[in-house]
Amino acid sequence: MCAILFFPLEGVLGEAFDPGSQNDPLVSKSYVDRRINEILSIVQGKPTTSNPDISLNNEELLEQVDLLIQFRLKESGITSNQESDTVTEVQEHTYEVVEAKKGQKIIGEQGTEIILRSGKAVAIASELGGLQDITAGSDVRQGKSIPQYHLILIPRADGRGFEMTADGWLMIRGKYKVK
Repeated sequence: MCAILFFPLEGVLGEAFDPGSQNDPLVSKSYVDRRINEILSIVQGKPTTSNPDISLNNEELLEQVDLLIQFRLKESGITSNQESDTVTEVQEHTYEVVEAKKGQKIIGEQGTEIILRSGKAVAIASELGGLQDITAGSDVRQGKSIPQYHLILIPRADGRGFEMTADGWLMIRGKYKVK
């Protein structure tokens, strides 16, 4: 004898809810991609099946773009300064513009990157070596001039850095001390 059991497929396959609704709070990649395409079509002035009337004004469009950007940043694990007063990943990956006066020493920690934008500086090296000029692919030894607009890497936290021989501006990413 053979028996046939009938049961609804919804229970097996799961119910289909609208992405982003209270029943489906996680947003899928396809939903985000669809929303991006909708916004792009609005910007380009082309109607789609999901926005036949292109009814968003500029303010609403900017809100939607901002929401998508915030979603992508959160998805990447990056937070903005507006969300927290603590140091964020975004800040750790940006350069700080620093004014330096003649005679000051800028000592970097391991991995600190420094770019001399204006002024003049010479290298402060250690017994283990100089500063790595990533732009030129060379080592900058003790007392040698630092070229402007070159990316300089501090390889170790052993007192290496810049000594300013004229007032100038630096861009620094990483930990450093001014003496």
